[in-house]
Amino acid sequence: MKKLFFLLVVMSYFGVEAFAQYQSKEQNNAAFTVAMSDLTSKNVLLYTACYNVDRGTEYPSEAEFSSDKSLIQLLTNENDQGEKYHILFSRGVSIVNRPLYTNEEILSTDIQQKKDQDYMISLENGIYHASGSGFNPSYDYTLEIVEKGEKSQNDHVNTMIGELSGLEVDGKTIQPSKAVIKYATGFSKVMMQKTNKLTRQITFYYPIDEERTIVQYYVLSYVNNLPPSFVGGAKLMVDKVKKSVLYGMNASEEL
Repeated sequence: MKKLFFLLVVMSYFGVEAFAQYQSKEQNNAAFTVAMSDLTSKNVLLYTACYNVDRGTEYPSEAEFSSDKSLIQLLTNENDQGEKYHILFSRGVSIVNRPLYTNEEILSTDIQQKKDQDYMISLENGIYHASGSGFNPSYDYTLEIVEKGEKSQNDHVNTMIGELSGLEVDGKTIQPSKAVIKYATGFSKVMMQKTNKLTRQITFYYPIDEERTIVQYYVLSYVNNLPPSFVGGAKLMVDKVKKSVLYGMNASEEL
C-alpha cells in the first residue's frame, strides 16, 4: 500500500515546478474556515503573505499584518529576533488519499532526499544538511515528531500544538494524530546576498479513514533580502511558496 508523505516546505530562493494535479484555492486571510466540500478535486486551501521589516504589506496588497499578527506570534519563538527581517507567512489545508508514513520513514534520509529533488540530503548527529547549488541556498534543519497525547521537550512546540492543532471542518473541531516540526537555519548566500535567517514549519495530520488524511501546515520565515523587484520581488517569493506546496502535494502521491 502506498503511504503519504506531505513534503515540508522550506521558504527559500529555490524554484520548484508544480505538477498539474493539485490546484491552489486562494484564501483572503490566514483564519479561513474549512469545509470538506472545499477539499475535493485536489484543492489546496492556501494563504501566503509577505511583510516588510516595518510590517507593512509587500504582497499581496490586500494582506494586513494586523490580521495575521496573532498567528505569526504563535509561530515566533522569543529567541528568534535580534534584528529586523522581512516575514514570509503561509497556511495551507488539503486532503490526500493515502495514510501517513511511519515516523521512521518520515525521518529517513531516503524520504528526505526524495522530497528535496534539488538538494543532496545528509544526516549527522540528528541534524539534516540540505546541500544546494546555483540559486538553491544550502541549509541545515531538524525534524521533530510529536504524537497525539505526547509532549515535546520544547515549550514553544507545545504552545504551537496547543494553539494551532485544532482544525474546524464543517463546524466540527478535529485533532491531529501527529505533528511534524521542521526548523531550518544556516541558509547560505545566493549571489553574495543573504537569504533566509530561519524557517519554522509545523504540519498536522488528521486521519479521516484508512485511505484519507487532512494535512494542515503553518510556515514562518524570516528573510534577510527579497529578490529585486525586476525579477518579481515579494510576489516571486509568494509564488514560489505556492508552487512548492503544490509540488509537495502532488509528489506525495508519486512516492
